[in-house]
Amino acid sequence: MDEIVALSEQIKKAAVVERKMRYKNAAVFGGFSAFVISALDRLYTLADNNFSENDLSKILRVQKLMQEYAESGNARRDQIVTESVNLVEILVSSYRNRHDGRLVEPAKNPREDKHELQFLKSVGPKRVKLLNRLGIKTVDQLLYHFPRKYEDRSTLKKLQFLRDGEIETVMATVLAVENIRSRKGLAITKAAIHDGGSTGYAVWFNQPYIKKQILPGTEILVTGKVERKFGGIQINVADFEVLDKEDPIHTGRIVPVYPATEGLQTRTLRSIMKFAVDKYASGFLEFMPERIIQKYGFLNLPEALKKIHFPDEMREAEEARRRLVFEELFLLQLGVALLKESALNEQGIRHKKNGVLLEKFLRGLPFIMTGAQDRVLNEIFRDMENVKPMNRLVQGDVGSGKTVIAAAALVKTVENGCQGAMMAPTEILAGQHFEGLAELLQPLGIAVALLTGGISRNERTRIIEDIKNGRVDIVVGTHAVIQDEVEFQKLGLAITDEQHRFGVKQRAKLQGKGANPDVLVMTATPVPRTLALTVYGDLDISVVDELPPGRQAVKTYWITEKTKNRVYKIIREQVEQGRQAYYVCPLV
Repeated sequence: MDEIVALSEQIKKAAVVERKMRYKNAAVFGGFSAFVISALDRLYTLADNNFSENDLSKILRVQKLMQEYAESGNARRDQIVTESVNLVEILVSSYRNRHDGRLVEPAKNPREDKHELQFLKSVGPKRVKLLNRLGIKTVDQLLYHFPRKYEDRSTLKKLQFLRDGEIETVMATVLAVENIRSRKGLAITKAAIHDGGSTGYAVWFNQPYIKKQILPGTEILVTGKVERKFGGIQINVADFEVLDKEDPIHTGRIVPVYPATEGLQTRTLRSIMKFAVDKYASGFLEFMPERIIQKYGFLNLPEALKKIHFPDEMREAEEARRRLVFEELFLLQLGVALLKESALNEQGIRHKKNGVLLEKFLRGLPFIMTGAQDRVLNEIFRDMENVKPMNRLVQGDVGSGKTVIAAAALVKTVENGCQGAMMAPTEILAGQHFEGLAELLQPLGIAVALLTGGISRNERTRIIEDIKNGRVDIVVGTHAVIQDEVEFQKLGLAITDEQHRFGVKQRAKLQGKGANPDVLVMTATPVPRTLALTVYGDLDISVVDELPPGRQAVKTYWITEKTKNRVYKIIREQVEQGRQAYYVCPLV
């Protein structure tokens, strides 16, 4: 029973990770859906198949939702996660009730009501649409819409000490107010204000409704640019607040400034946020382990959300930011770990030991592989011969010999009766890979095809048909390889070159063309180890850290428009010496 309950808790925690990452990580790999399906299978086994017909219908419903999950947009994924978690909770509670005589009501998350947003103070149907434009559809997402900067309006000065041309904040009482119109037709609201010692003027432009808000005798906080002229003091108001409440929002404090959108001013958004923070921040459940919070001295989640939006001093905002940045990385790593764990439970294609065809390929190479190439190739072969699907990143500089490593892996999968695919980000690179692989592999009787958007319709139709029927062993191409109409007879190895040029969803789609094929990702972009462990944490990493004999390291330089003539001079010199050069122009 304890393990059944633990499984339901794991599913709920996985859902928290998915929501926090806004479906940018595990979801695009299918990691969450794969994990839930695996957990359901385990739950079913632990219960000794002792579920009622009603329970079984819930299991089938969750499985169906998980199948829909990968192809859905974020809004639908949000609904799927909520419904799936609720069904699992009901399922476990029902089982518990039958066996223990106790029905435990699942704790309700105060943020689960997805209709709360439009009922927030100052929010109606129109503003809901504006918030949606910012990607905010729930209270949860609203409170994770952080300020882009802060303005310190906490230092109050007397009028006589205000500096000309500076942004200053004063607290004063309105003596009189009037609306006037300039010669150019500009509407001006001008208020005489008194701070107890001096008198000045606060000025608003094209906001005549202000007059009704600041009647004589009203105490206000005013922030704006100071102008001293004709012996008087005038403040061109950027923001103000009527002091009819204890906690000012827009001035007289550290003020948050939010990313906004047309029709939704940052002042309005600030008011909405203050209400949401006061009402909901305390209800956010802490999900990070207490030992981590204590070890690093983090604020708890409710406190961090309060301080990131409305800090009393900048130190508090920084403490909140530190906690929330760590949280984001923490959740990213959890998502990657969840993804990797789900991959460990999958059964892939177990390739046999190296055969005659692969040995013939390796012996026929017109060069000797470097030690680094041999090491990486052995790591790949070891993965491919395992029953678990390979997920490996190969990193190496331009010219380090990654392509021949990929070619050897492709030969191995073909020798095992499977097909291989290599996806490159551009038609030029795909064409280069095709020519290189065709030259190396066609003499071995391996059929290689090129599939890009630039080929004719008839040629495209023929190649797609050949791939489906297994007449093509290896297909090289661009995004055209992952189009829906491309079907493989048996995909054994999926290779993505220059991974940083693709989205993770595109890599996952290529992987999805087969039944858990081995996956090889290649990049020439140097990836620091810490970043690789974070971004590519679901992948094992191999580094080709040795160049072939005689191959010089590639040097990259950054130049400005003013120095391009020096580049032309270098190119001329190289051409005169019998060398070649090529010039790459960006598409945009």
